[in-house]
Amino acid sequence: MAWGRLQKDINPILHYAPHDIAILDNLLGTMPDEIHSTGIHIIKQTQPDFVTCNLKYDKVTVQLQMGWYYHNKVRDISVITDKGTLIWNDAENKSKWISQTMEDGRQIQHMDQNKTFTESTSPMQRQISAFIDYCEKDKLPDSNMEHIKRVTYIVECMEKSLKTGEVVCPSKEY
Repeated sequence: MAWGRLQKDINPILHYAPHDIAILDNLLGTMPDEIHSTGIHIIKQTQPDFVTCNLKYDKVTVQLQMGWYYHNKVRDISVITDKGTLIWNDAENKSKWISQTMEDGRQIQHMDQNKTFTESTSPMQRQISAFIDYCEKDKLPDSNMEHIKRVTYIVECMEKSLKTGEVVCPSKEY
């Protein structure tokens, strides 16, 4: 079970989104064209308890679902394509590929092609390695100040959309 503490002073965007946006920023390397956030009040009326954010990029649409009321800790990223789905479970640091085809107008998943990969390097080991590269090789880390500013700006746009109910078009020159 993963019931967490109910946050009364913030909505789930501020708690969960920075991590997910940092991953998206590293993967896509660009600012979203549009952001639309909606919230649902389940118990508290001051802040939404559950939030869905749709981020539209040039050729990709991403949906983030965040909330306080999940009975299991879910940290999955699913990339859905016409060839299959890549699912990355951040909590367990595993990923798997499920291929799919269309047969007689129906979607068929090929479960025999599922593969689960486990990375042998821990997040802490990667962080230490990046720090050593920075010190010894003058290599800037992926999460430098420019990255942090972009992530913060995108999260602010998500918040603005949630408050206004409108689609926000982030500036490419934030």
